[in-house]
Amino acid sequence: MKKIKILYTISHLFYGGVEVSLYDLCRFIHKNDFEIVILSLLQGTALEDKFESLEGVKLVKLNIKNKYNPLIIPKIIYHIYKEKPDIIHSNLTVADIYTRLSSLFFSIKTISSARNPLIRDTFLYKVDRWTSKINTKLIANTQWMKKHILKLGYSAENRINIIHSGIDFSKFSKANETQSKEDFLHKYHIPQDAVIMSYVASFNPMKAHIYLFYLVKKLLDDKKQVYLILIGLGNSPINRKMFDYFKALCEKWKINQNVIFVGELHNPRDVLEHTDIYISSSLAESQGRAILEAMYLKKPVIAFDVDAVREIIIEDKTGFPVTLHNEKAKYDTINSMYDFDFNIDQIDVDNLYRRTIEVIDLISQSDSKLIEIIENAHKLAVDEYSIEIITAQHEELYKEMVNEKN
Repeated sequence: MKKIKILYTISHLFYGGVEVSLYDLCRFIHKNDFEIVILSLLQGTALEDKFESLEGVKLVKLNIKNKYNPLIIPKIIYHIYKEKPDIIHSNLTVADIYTRLSSLFFSIKTISSARNPLIRDTFLYKVDRWTSKINTKLIANTQWMKKHILKLGYSAENRINIIHSGIDFSKFSKANETQSKEDFLHKYHIPQDAVIMSYVASFNPMKAHIYLFYLVKKLLDDKKQVYLILIGLGNSPINRKMFDYFKALCEKWKINQNVIFVGELHNPRDVLEHTDIYISSSLAESQGRAILEAMYLKKPVIAFDVDAVREIIIEDKTGFPVTLHNEKAKYDTINSMYDFDFNIDQIDVDNLYRRTIEVIDLISQSDSKLIEIIENAHKLAVDEYSIEIITAQHEELYKEMVNEKN
């Protein structure tokens, strides 16, 4: 049987959820049935070595500096002509747009993965919406994301498939643990009896770290011994700007000893393993990769009850959702953060504070209900989001599309 050839296009190979999802998919896809080529368009090579090490996968890097470079389309056209794929599958907005336009010169079926929960009213996203009509299929990674892109007019419902972004949970196996709890506490100068909270997110406005700094300040003012460990940074200038701004803010508020900025960690296993509570302040999520990783590791999760988070953090079942004080204004809050034009004194963390105190108390009591919630959450992560399951769903879709073509 002839192998099905897939050409994956992606904007860049920075370290992010989309890039890691594609890497894991290419690791687990059956090479006896599929031939894989990855075309990376722009500069950004944090994961380049990992992709190059993939067995049976060809990586092509264009390394273009400017995403508005008009030479991108002819270069993609050249590689489509050279590789002659059966299916083209694009990832991230820039790659989506250029790949769709390039595919017009061929009779090849195309897929784009829709994962961006914050589709802003900009020229780039208007072009993204218009060119999405070119796709044979769109993959939404959650029910919420499907409803979101339908509402925005990205595609007809019958052209949207729901396939979660898969997670390779094996990287969190006990065999990979390298750091004891004692060493961990020593490394980060954390007392033995402190409550450790963690959050994995780039420093971008929709991740809304500001809520957590306000929360820590309030907890410390109430004499709670808490530490917050932040994993992640991001690749853009605004990520670094927010990172530096918030570090300075923590010093100004005198909470810098209790807020630990780790930066990028390709495998946050050690931090998550020794975390007491995983806490998410994200205001926009198409799935919640880090939340699911914490669920897999059987950590209680506190998260704002927004977007696709509602599908995985369910009251009294899998976690501890927090109602936003004013959810209708959340996009205004996010947009204001892009300009650093937000009033810290107006950030309301009362609901988040109450939820955190509740979970701290449940942990201290070894509450049976908490244990049940943690087990339910672990089962949900494994049963619905494991990379092996998600890879099989992608393979099935690819085969269906090729058979329809024939």
